[in-house]
Amino acid sequence: MPAAPSYPELAPHMAALREFLQKQVDAFEPELHGLVTEALAHPGKLLRPTLLFTSADNGARPSDDVVRGAAVVELVHLATLVHDDVLDGADTRHGAETPNRAHGAHAAILFGDALFAHALVLAAELPTPDL
Repeated sequence: MPAAPSYPELAPHMAALREFLQKQVDAFEPELHGLVTEALAHPGKLLRPTLLFTSADNGARPSDDVVRGAAVVELVHLATLVHDDVLDGADTRHGAETPNRAHGAHAAILFGDALFAHALVLAAELPTPDL
């Protein structure tokens, strides 16, 4: 699969997203910190946040709400990938062992659910549904 196009003008946006996502690790139960850190270490193309950034914000630095929205779509995407890996029985993704392979289907499903739940918490904290 080809890589997502690179947009140098979005470098501050992507840096803000990575920083925001790293701060989210502590919002999870301590038992999940390793899984969340591993999931965020292999972010893939970040196509969904790129689409959000290009359509929702045209400033040199994204607003906090836009970064939060980008984190929501990325966490939902990660959750669906975790669940998809369970359904497919996938052993690796982006060259790393999947939670399904490392911890079993039950733990992977619960991890995916935790990602979904945290994404919903972040979405609920947005001041407007317009994002």
